[in-house]
Amino acid sequence: MGKALKSYAEYKLRETTREYDFHYKHLKKLVTNMFTWEGLPKQISARFIEDVLFHNGLVVFHENNKKILTVSRAVSSFINSYDEPCEFNCYSRDMNELESERKTLLECVPIYNNTLMEGSSYEVAYFANKLTNVDKTIDVNLDNIKTPFIITAPEGQQLTVETLMTKRANGEPWILMYEEGMRDIKIQPFNFDIKNYTKELTEMKQNIMAEALTYFGIDNVNVYKRERLTSGEVEQNDDHIAINRNSMDKMRQLASKQINDMFGLNTRVFMNDKICEEVEKICSMDNLEEIQ
Repeated sequence: MGKALKSYAEYKLRETTREYDFHYKHLKKLVTNMFTWEGLPKQISARFIEDVLFHNGLVVFHENNKKILTVSRAVSSFINSYDEPCEFNCYSRDMNELESERKTLLECVPIYNNTLMEGSSYEVAYFANKLTNVDKTIDVNLDNIKTPFIITAPEGQQLTVETLMTKRANGEPWILMYEEGMRDIKIQPFNFDIKNYTKELTEMKQNIMAEALTYFGIDNVNVYKRERLTSGEVEQNDDHIAINRNSMDKMRQLASKQINDMFGLNTRVFMNDKICEEVEKICSMDNLEEIQ
């Protein structure tokens, strides 16, 4: 029994890890696709820019030693009196070889993820953990409301009982058992009288998702149905979305202008409207209403 319990605990731990990874990757996908870049040189990946911004909060646009425009991960090496980096150690890979270059603000343009100059991975992990906790609570609640059985049988009848319960678990419409073999087998439900909180927990999960989307500046009108909110609540939610979105958009717009001025390009960056469509499909409260 000890080994069985340990094996079950390990399985549940792996299951929790998979659920966390699911929520983390889902939120990361939304955040890293919030903005669309246009006008970048062909050798520069917009996906790479947003991925590095997500994890590190900083990526540097510059001309490398081969006189090719590129973007690199970077670490600031000098801070001015306004707490702003002025020099950067830029790191990139060429044929799997790590290259490092030091660039000043006269030679490169730093792109920041937001006005805090920080990545979004920590916040995504925070919300992914909260969503995972709710999912696990739902799983536990569903397991608890299942009605187990107490089965008593004479020694030697174990195979008969296992056959009976296997057929039941497989959903067979009828089960043939011989009366003589079933005579001394007694089956009775073991009812814990556990309440089903699935609806409330699902609504809590929707609220956490709405909070996460608001934090990152993504419209979530279909998570909180507007007809359920007062006009003041709607305006307040919209204000929070705009403020959080502008924190990220402002830094990208500034970097885009500086890139164009320094390198003679015509880059543009703007909010990806399809993100809202994705949220509408995944986070709609319609599925929750069907549960009621």
